[in-house]
Amino acid sequence: MAKQDDLQRSGRPSVLVLALLTAIVLLAFALRAYRIDGQSFWYDEGISATLAPRSLATITLSAAADIHPPLYYYLLHFWSSLVGTGELALRWLSLIFGVLLVVLVFKIGTVACRDVACNVPTHNRPASAPALIACFFAATSPLLIYYSQEARMYIQTAFLGALSTYLFLRILRPLRVPSVATSQPRVVGHWIAYAVVTIAFLYSHYFAFSLLLAQNLYFLALWGPLAFARARRSTPGPLSLAPCPWLPIQALILLSFLPWLLMTYAGASGWPSISEPFDLPTLLRRVFLVFSFGLSWDASATPNRELVFLLSLGGLVLYALVVGRASLGRILWPVLYLLVPVLVMYALSLRRPMYNPKFLLLAAPGYYLLLGIGLIGFAEAASRVVRRPAFARGILPATIIAAFLFGATYGTWSSTYAYYHDAKYARDDYRGLAAYVESLAEPGDAIVLNAPGQVEVFEYYYKGDLPRFPLPQERPIDEGNAERQLRTLAESYSRLWLVLWAVPESDPRGFIEGWLVENAFKADSRWFGNIRLVLFSLPTSTDADYRQTNVNFGNKARLTGYRIGKESLRPGDVVDLVLYWQAIGPISERYTVFVHVIDQHEYLWGQRDGEPGGGAKITSIWKPGETVEDRHGVPVLLGTPPGDYKLELGLYDAGDGRRLPILDEGGTVVGDRFLFGTLRVSKPGAPPGLRSLMMQHQVSSGFGKDVLLLGYDFHKLGFGRDNVEIRPGDIALLTLYWQAAAGKPADYDISLAVLDKAGRTVLGRDIGPAEGAYRTDKWESDEIVRDQHKLLLRDLSPGEYVLTLGLTDAATGQPVPAAERIGNIPGRIELTKFAVR
Repeated sequence: MAKQDDLQRSGRPSVLVLALLTAIVLLAFALRAYRIDGQSFWYDEGISATLAPRSLATITLSAAADIHPPLYYYLLHFWSSLVGTGELALRWLSLIFGVLLVVLVFKIGTVACRDVACNVPTHNRPASAPALIACFFAATSPLLIYYSQEARMYIQTAFLGALSTYLFLRILRPLRVPSVATSQPRVVGHWIAYAVVTIAFLYSHYFAFSLLLAQNLYFLALWGPLAFARARRSTPGPLSLAPCPWLPIQALILLSFLPWLLMTYAGASGWPSISEPFDLPTLLRRVFLVFSFGLSWDASATPNRELVFLLSLGGLVLYALVVGRASLGRILWPVLYLLVPVLVMYALSLRRPMYNPKFLLLAAPGYYLLLGIGLIGFAEAASRVVRRPAFARGILPATIIAAFLFGATYGTWSSTYAYYHDAKYARDDYRGLAAYVESLAEPGDAIVLNAPGQVEVFEYYYKGDLPRFPLPQERPIDEGNAERQLRTLAESYSRLWLVLWAVPESDPRGFIEGWLVENAFKADSRWFGNIRLVLFSLPTSTDADYRQTNVNFGNKARLTGYRIGKESLRPGDVVDLVLYWQAIGPISERYTVFVHVIDQHEYLWGQRDGEPGGGAKITSIWKPGETVEDRHGVPVLLGTPPGDYKLELGLYDAGDGRRLPILDEGGTVVGDRFLFGTLRVSKPGAPPGLRSLMMQHQVSSGFGKDVLLLGYDFHKLGFGRDNVEIRPGDIALLTLYWQAAAGKPADYDISLAVLDKAGRTVLGRDIGPAEGAYRTDKWESDEIVRDQHKLLLRDLSPGEYVLTLGLTDAATGQPVPAAERIGNIPGRIELTKFAVR
């Protein structure tokens, strides 16, 4: 028995513990390496990538002007000189820190919990059990995984904080366990290492001081009672000198950071609030959720899943009952590790709210240590309650621990999966935004970056040659200067791409976007994470004819007239449309305007939905009788076949999608859309890039030698492209993307067939492209054609189906050879499988 206790107290892990630790560390590495470059750099990571290759002097000055100390940028500078500045290369440094942090959680657990564990009278549990459990929680933590895949200093800060803590606990172990003796040279080495690491910790992030405060509080909690007792007994001993090295070391640490603090204090102290005000219960609730489930906690946090973590924390009470009051003080450090940074954030936020989970990342190991100790509390309590049969006393605690770990892992996995794969939780997508602009850019375009600080991360990804203009050029914005620059841009370019990020800080009144809404035509608006990209078409002339109308939309609003810019266009051009509205009476609802480019078969070849005035002239503020000028830009889809098209417009409630009816003079409903105008679309000048087509599925399948299928979209008509939940009677929309090979193709028909599970054709459609209006023999060499088909699935019973495609020679009716084939069916390829529910 004594020999076993000695082994447990020695701190040397057994072979089993080492094997489990190795498995956990490998799991941590796999979770952090998976899809590490799957997301774009966001704004802050762009700063990291930009600063990394610069000189140390430049990095120092740039960091001084920012809100972060420079150590991370220094390390990244040397790291990038070895591995480059790619996404994968820069994020690997964080991955390394993230994996090492998991190891340190185990090491801290063995030091912090070892002596407590040995006081628990059990023969079945090794002293490292709480540390292993905490290590597992850290390895699978969605929060730690997220920041281990981000090229920023937060996981480095958490790692250095943990390393400082480990050295701190090693130094103070004689205070915690008086029977432990350590050689003098080793103690000196620990002190030196602690000082160096803690200084590096402070130079990683300003909030690091909160953990240093926790260490000092813990030191006082340990040393104070001992010193007081010795002073009363007047018995000298080595512990009476314990504070002597502590105070000089703390002074050295603070003095080492003082020069940087003096240089940057004014800028850091004047930084604005970054969150809404909050009370302490709200903060504790947020910390519990993000430490348990990560930033994507709302994807997985349910009352039952939260209960697993709450019960684990509740196990601390059972632990207190098991170990007794004498040993309870030894779990004080994990409590301080977690709560002191949280309370410091709360105190600082009373004046200037500053909640951000990444600032508290350094406290996460304390949370996972408490979870580990709490689970041991449950296990030990169970082993004391269930004493017979004897084997149950050993099996039951292990079963409880395994059940809790399974429940926690099950609860957090959906959060981790959402982070990996759900765009809702992705970082700002500058990579996708830059690629989108590159694919759709035309000569005469320009890019406006609002806020200007985006220019570096944007140019990290953007490889095109469009001119870039950061606006506004000053903070706070000079609206007069910004307007002069915008007028110059409007006179010089035909389209402007506006990239909007952190606008409340750079342009609080939204002046730049508002000016463009009033003076240009908003053609496209989409989000890439928290970045918004808006395309504005600039008017080429102001003499478009005014055409008077009198269209009554549900006795709410009247369209009194419109202007159309140029009516002869090519695919990719924007229809410049000015609408003139009047409110018939007070309007309490907010209606959205839709404008579609349609052909005679009701296919959409361009679409723009938006509130009037780009959201600046919403219908609920219209005054009866007042004329409202409303500009819209409607882009014509790339690949649109040449021909004549119409415009349709209407109003709908954004809440439920219901359109306002159009009423005649007698109040009779005559429809829900207004058809007007005639657009003539001609052949494109050059084929667009494949990326610009935004195809849902890219296939590249050849038919014969003269036609290539580039890809297709398939979804339920009237719904988003990801909606394939088809029911009997639904209409599916299939869009095919064709390209003519060198030379003009022959005349072909499109042959579509839906096959059931037995391979029988249950639905077929044979027709020329564009409903026969733009047959293949009219295509030019290399021309790309978008071809839409509506499939009425009314006769399909629930089941699994396959949609196939082929071409037939219009003259002979023979199938055209395809690069692929389905079984013994020549000239056909499988497009997609779908289910009817």
